[in-house]
Amino acid sequence: MKGYLDTCVLNRLLDPPLNEEIVREAMFTELILDEVNKGNLELVDSDVLKKETQAVKEKNRRFVLEGIRSKAKAYVLVDLEKMKRAEELSAQGLDHFDALHVACAEAGADVFLTVDKRLLKKLKKINNLKVEALNPIDFWRQYAGSKEGR
Repeated sequence: MKGYLDTCVLNRLLDPPLNEEIVREAMFTELILDEVNKGNLELVDSDVLKKETQAVKEKNRRFVLEGIRSKAKAYVLVDLEKMKRAEELSAQGLDHFDALHVACAEAGADVFLTVDKRLLKKLKKINNLKVEALNPIDFWRQYAGSKEGR
């Protein structure tokens, strides 16, 4: 299985634990990354993730994010096809960078993970979405359950 973790998910690991939801999302993101480290889940990187990571001003945070991205086994380039798909997704209510993330995820992953509730709500309304979109907690529940069934 291939997973695309957007910048919000990657940053969740470094966010201050201000509430229970942030703590839980960070914990489940760590579990997911453990599966990546074990080789049970393939991480997908992209030009969009690279650009957003490079824009992080805090050096230590950027270093951690780049370290996570370096574990990716696949890399999706933003080309004309992805740009066109992002335009289609933008026309359905996604903002530009979210649409680019989703277009990249559709091109290389089975699942798109985000902690952005607003984005997940919008993605549920898109009929022709070519990737499953989930919060890390929901993904883990499905993923762990499917591993037990093997």
